[in-house]
Amino acid sequence: TLSSVCVRVDSSFEDAYEMPRTCQSALGQWPHGLSSVLASLGCTLGLFNISRFAVLSVQFGANFFLQFLIMSLLVGIPLFTFHVSLGQLLAAGTMDMWRISPIFQGVGIALLVSQALLGIYSIVGVSWMFIYFRDSFITKQDIY
Repeated sequence: TLSSVCVRVDSSFEDAYEMPRTCQSALGQWPHGLSSVLASLGCTLGLFNISRFAVLSVQFGANFFLQFLIMSLLVGIPLFTFHVSLGQLLAAGTMDMWRISPIFQGVGIALLVSQALLGIYSIVGVSWMFIYFRDSFITKQDIY
């Protein structure tokens, strides 16, 4: 695969599942154990999601939080774990890891297209946040 360049030291059947010590990863590793978790949170959470969660929890109260918790435990966490585990097992990215079966051919492309559209949609709120942040430093004496 493209993810690692390995030299097989011993070719016996018993050592076939062990990675040899001379294996060097071409993709690299996370610098810290918590880096992958923080990168995943950075990709899934944003200011839009946090503010929406706050608004919905104030509007619907404990009922919203209970439904959110149940759906996260039943759907969100297992799906996230499956996605990360499959990518780790196959040592592939978003496009390549869904080529394991012909029925999943378009899933990688659909994920990238949906993330691009969501990014375009979400950047509007972030840009307004930066505009309000900039305008918070302007006083009545200042002129644009």
